[in-house]
Amino acid sequence: MIACGPVGPFSGGRLSGEPGPDEVPSWAFAAAGERAQVETRPQDPHSVNTWFAALGADLYVPTSMIRGPESPEERGWVAHVVADPRVRIRLGGLVYERIATRVEEPGEYERARAALEQKYELDPEERDPARQVWIFRMDPRPSAKGPGLAEGAALLAPFKRELQQALREGMAEGTAAAIASCRVRAPLIAEQLSSDRVRVGRTSHRLRNPANAGPAWVTPLLAAYRADASDRAPRLVPLEGGGSGYVEPIVVQPLCLGCHGSDLAPDVAERLAALYPEDRAVGFATGDLRGVFWAELTPAP
Repeated sequence: MIACGPVGPFSGGRLSGEPGPDEVPSWAFAAAGERAQVETRPQDPHSVNTWFAALGADLYVPTSMIRGPESPEERGWVAHVVADPRVRIRLGGLVYERIATRVEEPGEYERARAALEQKYELDPEERDPARQVWIFRMDPRPSAKGPGLAEGAALLAPFKRELQQALREGMAEGTAAAIASCRVRAPLIAEQLSSDRVRVGRTSHRLRNPANAGPAWVTPLLAAYRADASDRAPRLVPLEGGGSGYVEPIVVQPLCLGCHGSDLAPDVAERLAALYPEDRAVGFATGDLRGVFWAELTPAP
């Protein structure tokens, strides 16, 4: 293994380079690059050269698309990511700390794979059915460092992604339709992604749905975010019994104003009144704290 990074097909160690920013609004600046370097296994860094594709604010890295093992997990770096999704990726001399999230939603997967095939001049009609191709999205890692933060972010990543997908699908039929769709799908997504060891959810100081009230340990963290608008870093707290609680703030974006702002369309206001008679989640402005995403992890027995 080469100590300072990969060379050609030979793997390397820890990547060198100046740190890149946590948030990247668009990866267009790097799209023309031929290769990126990905570092896995933080406790004993292992890095490889890899293909990548950029789609706006999303950066995608595939497993082998044309040669090498047909099963992704036979690749060392992929096995490392499955065990620990924390990675570092180098583009243009900058090194970005990320969480590698496997893309499993079919629509997103096909968009990412099509971008990769176009970039590397692969014919979609010639896909090898025997070759499994996984695609990882390089999601931002919490800027605060500490034990459990990366794990908390990884637990929430699929919850946030599926909520966004449900919102996009609902918005295709209009804001009023999206409200009804999210009312049904959001709790189902949280339930499906929770288990005996893990619970995920979202809550707010101004609830729309009373059923979204969070666990008691979330309350002081939400109050702390409200008290200091300049602090938007994820937080981790120990829980009774040896578990951990993790939160990330939800900040109002322009798209949110259609059903959370002050100037609601009549059909939206009517739908909210019908579905949520106790709704308090309106009157927000872009940049306001909307609430938090939370994840609760219970230690294995």
